[in-house]
Amino acid sequence: MKKALLQDPIAMAAPMETEFGKRPFQKVILSPETFTLHQTQKNALWLILTPTLLLLFYGLFRLNWTMIIISGFIAIIFGIVVGVTYMRSGMVWKVTYHSNAIEVEDGRYGKKDFWIEPLSNFKGIDQQFGVLQTGNERNPDIKVYGIFLEHEDPFKSVLLHADYDPIHIDVINRYKSYLFDTD
Repeated sequence: MKKALLQDPIAMAAPMETEFGKRPFQKVILSPETFTLHQTQKNALWLILTPTLLLLFYGLFRLNWTMIIISGFIAIIFGIVVGVTYMRSGMVWKVTYHSNAIEVEDGRYGKKDFWIEPLSNFKGIDQQFGVLQTGNERNPDIKVYGIFLEHEDPFKSVLLHADYDPIHIDVINRYKSYLFDTD
């Protein structure tokens, strides 16, 4: 359910590029430190909360059960929005690249999970895309392109690159050479 409520990690991380340097090095893909609410999102939360509180106080003052029930339903919607925002604010995805292994801290969809995989367990490079949802017909959803270090278990695949433009084959080949060439 969390995966359905939260945005695609490709869309949340874009634009992102992994710059390979001397190993070991760490790449932070998603982090609570980088999470911010846009001013529009803050305004929307206040626009939901303010009438809800006014309806609740009016209903309590007048003992009007209809207003109390209506404000209760709006409060439930507000709680869902705040809950999703809270879940997103805690998402973390950090990768440490070693010379022959990858160490991952993955808290994208719940409790943090730590794992280490040898580089040989990864199948290769895979190009995928995510969608940044805009939610209306005048502004169509935005396709976000990503390159993953592909693992047999899709939850262990690691995002290497995310961009709003289609990714050129030279970029894909560069990642292949960084990760799989033993020269």
